[in-house]
Amino acid sequence: MTHRDSFSTANKGRRRVLMAILMTVSAITAVPCGRADAQEKPKVAPELAAMVTSAVDNTIVPAYQFFADVSGKTTAAIAEWCDHPSPATQEAARKSFHGNVHAWARIQHIRFGPARTNNRWQRIAFLPDPRGVVRRQVAKVLAEHPQNLLTVEAIAEQSAALQGLPALELVLFAATKAEAYDAQTYQCRLAKAISGHVTKLANEMASDWDGPAGWRHRLFTAGPGNKDYQSPNEAASELVRTLLTGLQLVREEMLLVWLKAAEAKMAWAGLPFEKSGQARDVVATSVVALRNLHNALHLDRVISEIGAKDKSKAWMKGWIAKAYGDLEHDAKTMVLPAKNSAAEIASDYNLMALRRSRININALRQLIGREIAPASALTIGFNELDGD
Repeated sequence: MTHRDSFSTANKGRRRVLMAILMTVSAITAVPCGRADAQEKPKVAPELAAMVTSAVDNTIVPAYQFFADVSGKTTAAIAEWCDHPSPATQEAARKSFHGNVHAWARIQHIRFGPARTNNRWQRIAFLPDPRGVVRRQVAKVLAEHPQNLLTVEAIAEQSAALQGLPALELVLFAATKAEAYDAQTYQCRLAKAISGHVTKLANEMASDWDGPAGWRHRLFTAGPGNKDYQSPNEAASELVRTLLTGLQLVREEMLLVWLKAAEAKMAWAGLPFEKSGQARDVVATSVVALRNLHNALHLDRVISEIGAKDKSKAWMKGWIAKAYGDLEHDAKTMVLPAKNSAAEIASDYNLMALRRSRININALRQLIGREIAPASALTIGFNELDGD
């Protein structure tokens, strides 16, 4: 077999894979949204309460506390850079920021409750930002050096674009001049103020989850008299809706942006936290966090019950596990845009992986929203990204 024949055969194989996935999506989307088969027994309150308890205690509350802890460490690392300026302390501050972004990726899809209060999630991560608002505002501040912005309180009064991690990224990774290692440099002091503000918001959210009257308590006490969740169904629906929000976020704000850049052979995609080299970690961490939430919600048990009652749907459990696995693998191996990677990013293999990821994540959303949620008597409705 010639090299050309081998290449053609490989392409045909890839096309068959894509066609199989597309047929799966078509079959899923043919099911009316929100309909459960008559023979399927809806989940009862104790089962739904167990889903909520597992998701909140095993994934959400620990992840929020982790974000608060890591945010504090980032602020401390930046303060060390300011107090003892050197290339080493600056690099340590940047590495700490990487951890901060990783911790945020674990919770960025959770946009109800403490994250929604005072619009905290958008103040922490003003994303997506297709118009470059963060870049323009940070550039203006770094050029003009207004002295009245160098406190946490002052940052909190600015636009959301200047308050969070995207702004902190641009400040920390801005080109530094020789005097940047002076303890009083504007860049360092501004970074410390922004990071301190992120830490404040992170601590507030963690406290609002785990406090005596926090959102953990509200979800656990769903029922009559609870102004937020009047039944376990409403509480469980909130968490499944959060999973769907996260899948949509990864698809629209990450994978589609990445794919567009690959198809155009661009050297820069505009992915979240691309400047600091954290774009891949954000995508990969987001996918892992969503799979963990899926598992914590006991959705595989629901899928098994669906397959046991309707043999034509028995394939769903295995397919979902493989889809998550493929997403995790692809996120770690797909080629990112770079000045010297035009050929690699537009290669058949890379484009195939990006398109497969896009299709897989869309199919997961369809299966969860159209099959799993109705089987659990859950009403999903709109998510936080609808209408954006």
